[in-house]
Amino acid sequence: MPEWLIAVLIPIGLLGVCAGAFLVWVSVDTHNPVHRDTSDPEVGHWSDYS
Repeated sequence: MPEWLIAVLIPIGLLGVCAGAFLVWVSVDTHNPVHRDTSDPEVGHWSDYS
């Protein structure tokens, strides 16, 4: 197999794998990916851990 063909197929394959992983990630429940309970904003605040 010519070297230039390998040099082209590897990046395209990696891009395809990344695109597939992204599509799987999107298909998983991502309606609210960063849920934060704001009922009591002072509890668990990042400044409490110092």
